[in-house]
This record gives sequence, structure tokens and C-alpha cells, in this order.
Amino acid sequence: MTTDIERELRELFREKAGEAPAATFNAPTAAPQEVLRRGRRRQLGTVLGSAAIVLVLIVGSVAGLNAVLRGEEDPFRTGGTMTSSSALPRSRRSRSRAPPTGTW
Repeated sequence: MTTDIERELRELFREKAGEAPAATFNAPTAAPQEVLRRGRRRQLGTVLGSAAIVLVLIVGSVAGLNAVLRGEEDPFRTGGTMTSSSALPRSRRSRSRAPPTGTW
């Protein structure tokens, strides 16, 4: 049974291969130059875009790590230093005086 299927598939593939047009001297074997140029342009755009994204990610990561590692400095350079609310005197800690409104 398996040999029958294999034989039929071989015959089918031979028929299909015989129906395919043969390459001649007049038929172009490569894509037109404009198609090749457009493909190269798109490849270059993809590579440059990817490189720009990687560069932005690296710069952002380095800046973020610097801000985290130097936690006492203000990451936005507003002139102040970062302090946690527990380091502030009790009178300066933010407290909500109004009861919450609405329901969840």
C-alpha cells in the first residue's frame, strides 16, 4: 500500500515538473533590477530601524541603572534630592484628610 502511494506521488510530481516552463535564453532568470533595489532598500531600513531601537534601549537602560544606583540624587535634576516619606518629619508626611469617594 505504501509503495502505491509513493509511486502515485512520484508520477504526480513528474507530471507537474513537466508542466513547468523550462528556462530559456530569452526568459529572465533573476528578478528585475528595480525589484532587487527595492528589496535591498527595505532590508537596509529594517537593519537601521532595529539598530536605532537597540541603541535607544541601551541608552535608556544605562540611564535607568544610573538613577537606581545613585538613589539619593534626583533623577530629573530638579535641584532637590530624593527622600522617602519615612525620612521626613511626621508633620510633613502626606496624609489624606478627606475620606475616599465612590466605591470600587
